[in-house]
Amino acid sequence: MTMMRISDADGKIVYSTDDPRGSTVSIADREYFVRLRDRPQLGLLISPPLTGRLSGKAVIALVRPLQAADRSFNGVVVASVPLDYLENILIDRFAEPQGYAGLIDTQFDWVAAQPAAAATPPLLAALRDAVAHSPERGTFVATDQGGEHLVAYARSGLFGFYSVVGQPAVAQLAEWRRKALNGVVGMALFALVTALLGWLLGRSWKQQAETTARLIEREDWVRQAQQIGGLALFSCDLESGVFTVSEALYAITGTDAGYPHTWSGWLALVHPDDRQALDRSFAGVVAGGQAVPGVEYRIVRSLDGSVRWLKSFAHRLTEAAGRRQTITGAVVDITEQKRDEEALRKSEQLFRGVFDNSAIGIATTTADRRWLQVNQALCELLGRRREELIGEDWLDLTHPDDRAANLVLLERAVAGEIDTYEFEKRYMRSDGSVVDALVAARVLRLPDGRIDHFVTLIQDITARKQAEARLRQSEAELRVAFEQAAVGIAFVAADGRWLSVNDRLCEIVAYRRDELLGLRFQDITHADDLESDLAEVRRMLAREIDSYRQEKRYIRKDGRVIWVNITVALVWNDDRSPKHFVVIIEDIDARIKAERESRQSRELMRSFLDHLPGLASIKDSQMRFVHGNRGLQEQLNLTHGQIVGRRNSELFPGAFGETLTALEQRVLASGQTEVMELSYGTTRYQTTKFVIPWTDGTALLGGIALDITRRSQLEERTGALLALNERGRLLPDRELLLHGLEMAEKLTGSMASFLHFVDDDQERVELSTWSAAAQRVCSAAFDSHYPISRAGIWADCCREKRPLVFNDYPRQAAKRGVPEGHTPLQRLISLPVIEQGRVRMIVGVGNKSTAYGDFDVETVQLLSNELWSIVRRSRAEAALARRLAEVTELKDKLEQAHLQLLQSEKLAAVGQLAAGVAHELNNPIGFVYSNLGTLAEYVDDLLAIDAAFGRIEALQSATGGTFDEVRGLKAGCHYGDLIEDLPKLIRESKEGLERVRKIVLDLRDFSRVGESDWQWADLEKGLDSTVNIVWNELKYKADVERVYAGLPQINCLASQLNQV
Repeated sequence: MTMMRISDADGKIVYSTDDPRGSTVSIADREYFVRLRDRPQLGLLISPPLTGRLSGKAVIALVRPLQAADRSFNGVVVASVPLDYLENILIDRFAEPQGYAGLIDTQFDWVAAQPAAAATPPLLAALRDAVAHSPERGTFVATDQGGEHLVAYARSGLFGFYSVVGQPAVAQLAEWRRKALNGVVGMALFALVTALLGWLLGRSWKQQAETTARLIEREDWVRQAQQIGGLALFSCDLESGVFTVSEALYAITGTDAGYPHTWSGWLALVHPDDRQALDRSFAGVVAGGQAVPGVEYRIVRSLDGSVRWLKSFAHRLTEAAGRRQTITGAVVDITEQKRDEEALRKSEQLFRGVFDNSAIGIATTTADRRWLQVNQALCELLGRRREELIGEDWLDLTHPDDRAANLVLLERAVAGEIDTYEFEKRYMRSDGSVVDALVAARVLRLPDGRIDHFVTLIQDITARKQAEARLRQSEAELRVAFEQAAVGIAFVAADGRWLSVNDRLCEIVAYRRDELLGLRFQDITHADDLESDLAEVRRMLAREIDSYRQEKRYIRKDGRVIWVNITVALVWNDDRSPKHFVVIIEDIDARIKAERESRQSRELMRSFLDHLPGLASIKDSQMRFVHGNRGLQEQLNLTHGQIVGRRNSELFPGAFGETLTALEQRVLASGQTEVMELSYGTTRYQTTKFVIPWTDGTALLGGIALDITRRSQLEERTGALLALNERGRLLPDRELLLHGLEMAEKLTGSMASFLHFVDDDQERVELSTWSAAAQRVCSAAFDSHYPISRAGIWADCCREKRPLVFNDYPRQAAKRGVPEGHTPLQRLISLPVIEQGRVRMIVGVGNKSTAYGDFDVETVQLLSNELWSIVRRSRAEAALARRLAEVTELKDKLEQAHLQLLQSEKLAAVGQLAAGVAHELNNPIGFVYSNLGTLAEYVDDLLAIDAAFGRIEALQSATGGTFDEVRGLKAGCHYGDLIEDLPKLIRESKEGLERVRKIVLDLRDFSRVGESDWQWADLEKGLDSTVNIVWNELKYKADVERVYAGLPQINCLASQLNQV
């Protein structure tokens, strides 16, 4: 009824009960084989009903995996149980009316269907005793309700249950058997009894024994089916309606023995949608006695609410007498089968979807090269319709150069040498073009080893081939790039050896290629950088990182250390072992030096900014702080990190921050530098904002703020002093003093001030001036003078001759001398103005809201000194004005006399000069005049000779050309005009010289040099000489008519009189 087979790890049957030498049948495609091959830990499996490949019958296969010595999968053991045997086994088991059979577990409880009479305590007790003596198998006689049965049992070594079969026996033999079993001879009597029974019962007993053995074997398989494959047995007594079930049914339904063992109780477990169909099938069995071929339905497990699929087989049994009817059947859990069927359906659907929609060509072909099935991708690849390919020989489409190689692989597959092959070939398309393809074929064989068909995957690799060609070209180009790259490139072994280097790397490290290939990168790496480099290498080898980049130092062959930037990647072999490192080395020595210099510049700039006397900052284009110097940090009481990244509104909330932001926005927008004075708290700053062009095209905003509080105060004080000095020339003394006190109050922030003069005796104070603010709150009456001896500490400055400051005046023990009604003092500065060792003036300011400082004292002192200077100057100027009036009167008189003296001296100097000139001119005029006289005489003689010559010329005129040359010369020089003008020129020259001589004489008479005494002089002559001297000035302005009345000589200083 069953068949046992053993397969190897490939699914080939190596042993079969019907043919111990094995067969050619393969079970490699059976689902149970695939599952156990992939998951041997599943242990025993039971298959859903399937058709046996040898018997052709419906069977259920019980399968267990086999393991090799190394615990790897080594095949399976398969037991096939006919499905009709399982359906009818219970009928066969109860074929004998008085016999019974069943399965009992190790607790001696019935777990399979059995007659109710069999489950009696005497039988179970006898079985316990028998098992205690013989655990594996045996027989005994049991007494049951007055009858005796010969009982045989056998233990399943796989599952531990007992198959029990009982048959009626004659009373004598049963009694004798019982005594024999209890005798001391034990197993010897058992053998004797067995032989005796065989002799007495003959052939009938032999048949019973064979039946019993078959029943035991079959029960063993049934039990295994129940335990392994979710198979449960049941029976229903139609008279009582009570169901008897096996333990396996409880496990399937998730119930226990407490649930109602009735048909209605069973229907309660069935899924509502399946109850009606199942109830009709059961009713048909009850009514018609027809066996149920198999009903599939669902139940809802009460244990967890899950739904499981079941399949039931049932048959109605009737006893021979017709008095008792029983429904006997089996229940199989087919949930996994249903799931597998659904998975198979989805898998087939998926396969069809993959086949039809795959991007690569898929086909099934025959052993004689015919296309069976082709998908659309293959049709497109070959440029042909599906109907053009089906049934055709694929070799016709193969490129002639590739056919031979293809046929060799096909023949090897047909011969059984290989089951798969893969190679590249070319197909010829319908348009005449050639396409490259990667073909992968697998042989699918029938159980007898014959080829069923080929499954072939055909992938268009034309693009890949083209890419490979491009890749080869790229590799060639890469080699050129490797050798000619502007950076160093190298392949390095896992132990650091240089495997391949380019020329640029050799240039960087100054080694020849052959020298470098004999070294490791560790040999030229700077010692301080080696460990960090090796740490990254170890991380790459441990697959923690894929690559790394690092700046390090190499030691060149010439000993010079250079900085490089390396980028390292690791290439792995197919076996996941490291192949080599790819290293790109960039010479960054110049950049490192530049960065070092840049850092030094930045440090220098930072140090410079930190040592600036003010606040300095740099902001980005969004007006966020990039840098703030130490002064800014101290001013804000923040660290550099707390300043960077923040805006004005965060550091300077309020109006000051808004003003600063508006200024910076203007500067960024215009690009022009702006200077503005701003006050922050009690400090005044001169803020300069300017744009700093940055290398990336953006603009940074620079700012420098200098503390000009002191300067502003000095400027304000200087301005006040200048204004005070200017007003000092315009204001009366009292108004000036009031103005000065008001300035002192303003510059020091005081609420009151006073100014008093000190008498020359240094004993009394002239109470002079109080400011308007002091007068408003002060009602004290004062005399004009106040004794210093009565004054309090405010006058100590006079006694000590130094400025005094009281910032807590009410607490001063020595305060006194302030009259009633005087302004209450809280703080006070009192200082003296000292001149030539004496105190001239006392000035005080008081009641500032904060403490007075040295600058306040200095300010009041300067104002006081300036006031005293102005007052003193004013007083001096008044005295000087009086003295000036006296001196002016004397000056006028002296000035008149001085002018007269100056005129006399001027005239004397002019006369002396004129006399010298006249003397000097008179001598040359004399000899010129004498020479002209002599020249006149000579001319007269020459003219006489010329006249005589003229007469001779006239006499010779008739005689010819003797005087023609003379006549020509005379005509050329205008001889007649020359003779006429020559006397005139001499005469006029003598007249001019005479006139000059006369002017010289008049000048000598005008100057009268050396004549300092009174003497008689002719006035008319003096007038003529004077007119002659000044005639050059007069002749263009007036006509002078000289009419003298004949004045007599007078006694005078002639030189002075002429000059008047």
